[in-house]
Amino acid sequence: MDTKILKDIRPGILNRDQVLKLKGVLISDLTEKGVDASAFDLHLSRLGWKMRGSIKGSSDKTIMEVIQRYQESSFSIEKIEKLEAPKTYIFQLKECLNLPPNYEFYGRATGKSSIGRLDVLTRLMVDRCPSYDEINPKNDSYPGSLFLEVTPITFDIQVQEGVALSQLRIFRGRPELSELRPDQLELFGEMILDEHEEPKPKQQVYDLRVDLRPDKRGISAFRAKKGDSLTVNLNAENASYDPKEFWEDIRLEQDFTLETEPERFYILRSKERFKLPPDVAVYCEAVSETLGELRIHYAGFVHPGFGFERKQGTPVIFEVRGHNVTTFLRDGETLAHIKFYRMSERCKEQKKSGYEEQELKLSKYFKDWT
Repeated sequence: MDTKILKDIRPGILNRDQVLKLKGVLISDLTEKGVDASAFDLHLSRLGWKMRGSIKGSSDKTIMEVIQRYQESSFSIEKIEKLEAPKTYIFQLKECLNLPPNYEFYGRATGKSSIGRLDVLTRLMVDRCPSYDEINPKNDSYPGSLFLEVTPITFDIQVQEGVALSQLRIFRGRPELSELRPDQLELFGEMILDEHEEPKPKQQVYDLRVDLRPDKRGISAFRAKKGDSLTVNLNAENASYDPKEFWEDIRLEQDFTLETEPERFYILRSKERFKLPPDVAVYCEAVSETLGELRIHYAGFVHPGFGFERKQGTPVIFEVRGHNVTTFLRDGETLAHIKFYRMSERCKEQKKSGYEEQELKLSKYFKDWT
């Protein structure tokens, strides 16, 4: 192992160039196409298990030991596999990590935005770790495989070997040490604008509020339709599906209050608009995973450069699911908080994602709403 490469990496989130240098060193089977500004895609292998239910890992067991105890059946993805809602599955991932001792590399994962907007929960699982979506290695090392728990909730989905549902960030040093303090934020410029496209006051910059005002189309939110025949093939090309077969538009008037129905899934947007510079990345976390009778699950990575070139910035999308009772969600309620992290190195110009100029937008699998 070329230890000089590792020693030269400064604390913070690794950018695309740094991650690519670790291909075959710390990361096996890395797909260059799937490496973004501050994270890289994790791809399904052909090995999968249908589980009896969702189950966390354990501090004293490998994921294979957990699977053997709680699986319903195993399968191999030879062509296309249908995952039924609301069943839970675990897949071994193609990528493997070899985090060596004494260099302090850590990982954080989240579902890809396009997957979260389909109401699919994804959770990274690693050996001997009792929490999801973290690689916080004991004894400062982790040599081993990665696994992904997948639970489609609203729609059935079809997957194939090699499809990416989740992504991983690599930190040099503990993630909390790379988090920017409040007194440091203003040094990076005006990163968060309000709904009037004005810089937010420093003391309010951490809150993400829901925007239920109608957009230019007159739409305040989208609600997923119900139906046993609704299936999304994740191997399909972008914009393959007619959105009106899967979604209803919601148009609010007067006080802009959304009446959420039990067990229905909604797509909303934030009032806050991001203009992230190339040396800052963001993680958005729900105020609470459950807010009253609503479940907030947000695909939480915002990459450096997101909205930076737009004068008005770019909002982020909330994914909200109603629970057991009808609940009213009011315009301006806080649904999430922002954490700002420094990059280990400033990002070079990146390819633009399909969400760079989004307003209220569905997953990339759907055509634009007309």
